[in-house]
Formats: sequence, C-alpha cells, structure tokens
Amino acid sequence: MILPRTLVLILTLGTGLWAGLAAAAVAGPQTRSFRDWQAVCDNGGDCFAFTGGDIGASAFVRIHMPAGPDADPGVAVGAWGWGEALQFSLVIDGVPRSLDRAPVSEWAGVGELRGAPAREMITAMAAGRSMDLSIDGQGDDLSLSGVSAALLWIDERQGRLRTTTALLRQGPRPASEGPPAPELPQIQIRPATISQFGGGNPPPLPESVAARPEIAACRDGWEEPDADSYEPLHAELGPTTRLWGVQCFTAAYNTGHILFLTDHLGGQVRHLILPGADKPVAEFVNVEIGNTITQTVRARGLGDCGLIQQWRWARTGFELALEQRMDACVGMPPELWPTVWRTR
Repeated sequence: MILPRTLVLILTLGTGLWAGLAAAAVAGPQTRSFRDWQAVCDNGGDCFAFTGGDIGASAFVRIHMPAGPDADPGVAVGAWGWGEALQFSLVIDGVPRSLDRAPVSEWAGVGELRGAPAREMITAMAAGRSMDLSIDGQGDDLSLSGVSAALLWIDERQGRLRTTTALLRQGPRPASEGPPAPELPQIQIRPATISQFGGGNPPPLPESVAARPEIAACRDGWEEPDADSYEPLHAELGPTTRLWGVQCFTAAYNTGHILFLTDHLGGQVRHLILPGADKPVAEFVNVEIGNTITQTVRARGLGDCGLIQQWRWARTGFELALEQRMDACVGMPPELWPTVWRTR
C-alpha cells in the first residue's frame, strides 16, 4: 500500500511538474490503457507496452520501441522470484517461441529478444488469440486483449504508420520518412564540491533545521523510530550551500525525509523547492542525496512497482533528470520500468 502522502508526492512530481517542464520538452510523456495492456511514451519518443499475469508472485511481457526511424523493437518477459531461471518462452496460439536469458535482476528472471526476432514475436502477438508465458517449464496465460490497440497507438505517436518499421500497420513507406527521435533536454550541471566532512564525520544538524515545524508535523502519528535512524542526511552543494535530509517517518517499505537547504553556518534555512513546482515536496521517499537526489517509492514490498526519480544540481537548482514509473505491480524489476522523462 502506498502511503497517502506518497500518493500526493507522485501526483505532484509525476503530473503537475510537467507543466513547468513542457517548454523544454520536444514531446511530453503520455500514458494510455487498452484493456489488459498499458502503453507509455516518454519525452524522448521511446515507447513501451506491457501486460501482467501470475507465475509465483507476478509475471509480465514488455515491448519496447525506441524512437527514431531505424530503431528496432525489443521484447522482455519475466517473473519476480525467478532470478535463477534459465529457459523462457512465449507460447502464442500454441507455437512456442524462445527468448534469451537476460541477467537484468537478481530477484526477477528475465528473457529477451531484440531486432528481427522481436519484431516477428510482436507480429504474432498482434495476430494471436492466446499467449502463455513459460519459465523453466512453469507457466500461466497472459492476455492479448488490447495489445493491437497499444501497438497502433505507439505507431501513431512515433509517426510509423504505413512505414516498413511500424509495429502493427506496416506499409510501403520507407523508414526514412519517419520522424527523428526528439532531442532530449540538457541539464547545465554545476560542478561538484569537495567536502571536509567524510562519511564517518558528518557535521551536526543545525538547530535551525531541527526546530522546523514541518519535521514535528510529519512525525506526528508515526511510531517513534530508533535513535540511530534520526541521523540526518547531508551533502555539500557549494562553498555556502548545504543540503540536509531529516527523517520523519518509517513505514513497512518506505522511509520519508524532508529536505532543507542552508548556508554553511546553518542559516538561511529554506525548504527545498524543485524548479517547476509551486510548493515544496512534503517528503522524499527512500531518498539518497548529493549533487544528485534519487528517490525510490515502493508501491509494495516486492519493489516491482512504484516510482524512481533523479534530480541533478544545476544552474537553476535541482532539475529532473530521470523519471521511471511502474503503476502496475506485475513483477517487473526496476531496471525495466518504462521511462517517462529523460535528459542528456
């Protein structure tokens, strides 16, 4: 279960933030559902379609079509808890098709195909009536309901209709008539700062930060954490700028921190506000801080769904560099989650 405040965070950063970023994007991220399939295209034109089933914990089939007229598709299948699996196949209308084992994750077994073999498998899915995923001889059925609509939506988004590289409606038009991949936005990254404080020698948390009312308000109603868990996070962003993270809640598989900026003496305290947002983020979840801030929101304990975001310390503050999100809990490891925002 995602915590209510985490849901607010996802909505704020995953939806409202796009309004502030839209001017820098050539193509904004888009998401659609087609019966049992979901499709996602990111700001760089890469598109994904996936569905889920049940083998043990969860199982999935994912199609990835990169942007650009000469791009080749990829197909990945897998299931959580099958990290040692060796044999993967999709049985479409009774015809088995093998995939190569991919050591993507130690927790999830993954098989994949790329290029022409992947395209042949995608064509079979679009024309098929039944599909089973088999992993080391154990399997379950996966739905093909909606796959054709998802593929057509991707072809439309990428301008591939009636070209030789279309996923669904191929035609005589050469691939070169398709649009090029949009140029990704570039972040003007600030240089890193060398800190006098090592990992075992952090500076003390300034009282000006510890006394902030947001911390007490966030901790209200949560079980008192262990004393060691109160150790603040710290990062040097420049000669006169420090970033602090103060823990305020610990749940089953998500831990929240509030982030503040100060000068090197603990003065000029302010809540971190991200560019494009009109108010501070309530809490960052499972966060790591430095010149890059990374948060990983887990929607359930397996860690196969949720949200990953990275911000880089730039000329205008922390700018969103990467966002991956997986709203369906289908056993897909984070390494394969669809991207919705990328930068150079």
